[in-house]
Amino acid sequence: MALTDNLLVFYKVNGLPDDSSGNGHNLTITGATYTDINDPVNDPALVGSHSLKGDGIDDKATNSDSGLDGLSALTISCFCSRTSGTSNRQIFAKGDPNLNTTFAYTFFAISSKFYFIISKGSSSTNVPALANLTLGQKYHLLGTWNGATMEFYIDNVLQGSAAFAGPMVNLDDNAQPLSLFWGNPIGYMHGKIDAAGVWNRAVTASERGELWNNGNGVEISSQSSIPLKMFYYRQMGR
Repeated sequence: MALTDNLLVFYKVNGLPDDSSGNGHNLTITGATYTDINDPVNDPALVGSHSLKGDGIDDKATNSDSGLDGLSALTISCFCSRTSGTSNRQIFAKGDPNLNTTFAYTFFAISSKFYFIISKGSSSTNVPALANLTLGQKYHLLGTWNGATMEFYIDNVLQGSAAFAGPMVNLDDNAQPLSLFWGNPIGYMHGKIDAAGVWNRAVTASERGELWNNGNGVEISSQSSIPLKMFYYRQMGR
C-alpha cells in the first residue's frame, strides 16, 4: 500500500493551511503562527521548512468538514513539541477531549505524558506513553486502530496497546472540529505541530517507519510521499 491510500487529511504545514491529501480539508487558523524560516536556529521547524506554533492561550487551527470521525479504523500521526506547562493540553484531535461525548480521537498531553485516546461517546480508551515528555523536545506521535486494537508509538517505538471494539463516535462537526492545539474551553497547547495526518485505516509497520523517517518526516500529497531529504534536494535542483 501507499501512504496516500485511505488518507483523509494531511497538513504539511509548509507556510500554508492547505490539506495536501487532495480532499480539501483546509485549516482555518486562528492566532497560530508559523516558525520563522529565516531564523532556523532560534525558531526551528519540526519537519521541513515550517511548523505551526500555538501560544497555549487561544491559538488554534481547525477544520469543520464531515467524514473525519465515525471511522471503522484509524491512523493519526503528527510531529510535535511542547514548549511549556504540565497541565492537560490537547495536541491533535477530532473534537474536544474534556468530555467523552465531545471527541472521537486525540493525542493529549495529560500532566507530563502523551496519550492516544479514542472515544465511543459513552466511554473512551486510552494508551499512555511509557515515559514523561521533555519540554522543547521533538516527538513523532502515531496511533493506530484496526477496528479491534489500539497501538501508540512515539518515535516509531511501541508505547502500548489496548482493546477498543468501537464504534467510534460521530460528532457535530461545527461544534467539535478536527483541530490542532484547540481545547475548548481549556487545554490549548503551547508548542509546535507539524506533518499532521489522519487515515481511515491502520498503517503498516513499514509505513510507520516511513512517516517517522529517522525523525525527518515526509511530505505527503495526493500524488506521492517524499522523504524530506529527497524533497530538499529536489527543491534545490540537485
